[in-house]
Amino acid sequence: MRRLVVMVALVGCGRVGFDPTPGSGPGDDGGGGSGGGDGGGASDGSITGGDAPMPDAQPAACATAMTVQAGTPIAISTCAGNNDRFDGCGPNSTFEVVFKFFVPATGTYTVRAFDAGTMNISNTTGRLNAGCTTTTTCTGVLQTTFTSGTIEYFVVEASSGGCTNIEFDVM
Repeated sequence: MRRLVVMVALVGCGRVGFDPTPGSGPGDDGGGGSGGGDGGGASDGSITGGDAPMPDAQPAACATAMTVQAGTPIAISTCAGNNDRFDGCGPNSTFEVVFKFFVPATGTYTVRAFDAGTMNISNTTGRLNAGCTTTTTCTGVLQTTFTSGTIEYFVVEASSGGCTNIEFDVM
């Protein structure tokens, strides 16, 4: 008698079939605000409005953040990422750009978003919390101490809604 042995291996990349339903995740009140999500994402990631935020919206925003180095400004449009994952410092339902800063040395840094080609600051910069789920600070110029080896995330939305060109800088 012959025996046939079949081995099946299941390999998943990331989460497979374990996405929570909107409104059931931790910190998700289903209505936006500071509890998680801005109420503007659909389950397919499109911007449709309503009460169902995309479960992975904020962590994805930090995963695709633009890296900025101290003293090297980045010129960009706030709509470059074509995302609306945060309702923090600008009007609700406004696209934003997210930046990532690897702190090279412990010290005081100044973070700001200038209007393109000027030294004017008319858009606020939001500092994101460690979980990249909400803004903890919204200000025109943020001056604070960062610890060496940490990663800091920032978000900028056009203060008047829509899109605007900025030069983002950490000094």
